[in-house]
Amino acid sequence: MEHDPVDLSVLILAKHEAENLRQLLPAVHRVLQPAPLRYEMVVVVDPGDDGTAAAARLNAARVVTQRQRGYGAAFREGVASATGSYIVAIDADLSHDPAVILDLWGARGDAGLVIASRYVRGGRASMPAMRHALSRTLNAFVRFGLSLQVRDVSSGFRLYRREALDGIDLRAANFDVLEEVLINILTRGWEIREIPFHYQPRQEGRSKARLLAFGWSFVRSFRRMRQLRWSAPLARRHDTAAPDPRSVGTDSWNV
Repeated sequence: MEHDPVDLSVLILAKHEAENLRQLLPAVHRVLQPAPLRYEMVVVVDPGDDGTAAAARLNAARVVTQRQRGYGAAFREGVASATGSYIVAIDADLSHDPAVILDLWGARGDAGLVIASRYVRGGRASMPAMRHALSRTLNAFVRFGLSLQVRDVSSGFRLYRREALDGIDLRAANFDVLEEVLINILTRGWEIREIPFHYQPRQEGRSKARLLAFGWSFVRSFRRMRQLRWSAPLARRHDTAAPDPRSVGTDSWNV
């Protein structure tokens, strides 16, 4: 079934998140309905997850039933189903404030990707100490290993320009798809921006992230990301652009 194109697709990957969606989706509507843009909500659910699918449909979201396992596959299928000129990905667990969607939209400019960042000036994260340390370690490793100035490479709260995603061959199976898509956008010459936001702890249910599975998947994909990072001609220049002085609280990076 074809759907009319919109300005913004709100993409939510939801695995057993019915309770959280009952709060999140109305909140997204409250934020976006007064805004001068056309939008849709696309929720990717597991096969047989009837409760999550019902909660999505009850709140005027389009449901996409995931065909392949894994966060990476859910992301790819959601992007393929979205019709927006821009796609904002937001977590289903209420850790991302829907009001920040408008901040991401307002910061987009000519960027291919805008990241709601925990680690730029003004951003912060409310999470257990161990998880916070692991997140910081991952970000430092990726930034050093791939020579990046992006400060929050693992944030899933992002605004993508559709043009920047078109034609990208994403292969990552798990949460490392976030780093993979970032590197692809960067090496194609798009600007990447970060704006600050406050990450909140999950409200209902348990996290779907499995650290060991993620770690192994990331190790396997890191070599490929390094090859990609340095393969394109544009990528041979480090992304060392200074923050845009016209955007308070926004950091901008180019290759």
